[in-house]
Amino acid sequence: MRYLLGSMRSSSRRIALLAALLAPTLTTVTASADDKAICIQAAQQAQNLRDAHELVEAREQLRVCARQECPPVVQRDCLIWLDSVEKSLPTVVVTARDDAGVDRVDVKVMVDGKPTLDRLDGSAVPINPGMHAFHFVGSDGTTSDQQVLIKEGQINQGVAVVLKRGLPEQPPPPAPTARLEVVPPGRATQLAPSPARGGHSVAPWIVIAVGGAAVLGGAILYPVGSGMVSSASAQCPTHSSCDTSSANQGNSGRTLEAVGLVVGAVGLAAVVGGVIWHIVDLTGPSTQAGPVTRLFPVVTPNCAGIAVGGGF
Repeated sequence: MRYLLGSMRSSSRRIALLAALLAPTLTTVTASADDKAICIQAAQQAQNLRDAHELVEAREQLRVCARQECPPVVQRDCLIWLDSVEKSLPTVVVTARDDAGVDRVDVKVMVDGKPTLDRLDGSAVPINPGMHAFHFVGSDGTTSDQQVLIKEGQINQGVAVVLKRGLPEQPPPPAPTARLEVVPPGRATQLAPSPARGGHSVAPWIVIAVGGAAVLGGAILYPVGSGMVSSASAQCPTHSSCDTSSANQGNSGRTLEAVGLVVGAVGLAAVVGGVIWHIVDLTGPSTQAGPVTRLFPVVTPNCAGIAVGGGF
């Protein structure tokens, strides 16, 4: 019984020792199998990418399957293909200048929407052949776009762009403010815009004074004319009973009434215009020309009023 137990213990020790000796070999076999699968897969992907003219990506896969860990047959083919792809892979050298012809390095480059360069250092960049969209962005925000045809096998093809340096933003000029101007009757034909001026003018007070005098004159003339018309009407209630002097008195009275109404209306318009002019003038002097609104007193044999005009 003791002999049997001793034999079993001895066999267990031998099995454990044998497993310890074979463990590295089993690990190596497993690792080799994984490497072989990776190498074969990379070789297949590299051929597909090469046929699609995606040479940059094909080169990366060929570098994987050309390692010493790969099977000799796969490694040999990948080395041959890698040499061919590297000879066909084009490169570009991107440069940028400002409008003064000075080289700029503070420029980011995107190719086909993908970030490619954070700044320009004059080094060559591998790129797939074909038409590509280059987008340049300067550190000052200036941008430029170019469509460039990259030729297969061409080394250090130049891609140059001019980026004008951005100027600091200027504040927009203030919008011109509208001004109201009352033109006396004597200047009614002068429609040219007035130049910008500062300070407050006494002209509104002159217009108000002249208008007030006209209103007062109209207030005097109209009652006088009405009285003359009333007196003439009392002397000759009918047209057939009027003598020449009474008829002339009635006509003169009606003329004075009309003149009084016209003069009073013009004076009232001048007073209103002068007041508005003075209010606008009090809002502050204008140092910049802008839209001008003018009020023109208008007097005709048939009517009286205010005309509105404008200028810029």
